Amino acid sequence: MSVKTVRECRRRFPEAAIGLVVERGAHDLDSTLIEQHLVQGILPLTLPLDVWLAVASLLVAGGEYLSHDVSFHRDAPPPNVAGQPVDGLDTLTTRERQILQLVSVGYQNKLIADRTGLSEHTVKAHVHNLIAKLGLTNRTQAAAAFLQGQADQAQRGHTEMRAR
Repeated sequence: MSVKTVRECRRRFPEAAIGLVVERGAHDLDSTLIEQHLVQGILPLTLPLDVWLAVASLLVAGGEYLSHDVSFHRDAPPPNVAGQPVDGLDTLTTRERQILQLVSVGYQNKLIADRTGLSEHTVKAHVHNLIAKLGLTNRTQAAAAFLQGQADQAQRGHTEMRAR
């Protein structure tokens, strides 16, 4: 797919969420598409299926997913990527975990604020803090990392049950 093709899609469907499914990590073409805000995300086929589906769901809900190969600041270290182990989930506060769980099902800050009895500003601060603690760059990556952590935990529990 070319930048020209995506621009035409964006022109015809300005409100549509556009995500590209790619076999490998992001390329220069993919970086151009994201930097020019033509697409909301790149979905590598290498992600585990449950994480891939969560990312696709979040894109449809208005989120963004930037592959670990995409960097707006070339000299910045690449962010962590969902589907790979994320250190720090255990360092999150109870409130941050609660908010991350709601983010992982696609809730926006306003709805999270309503559900938790917090202000939207406080929710935004919690989201910002938990993203920083996890070493990620956006809420979609955080949600995917949370879902991957849940899947890993379930797998460990299943393995322990079989070992008994």
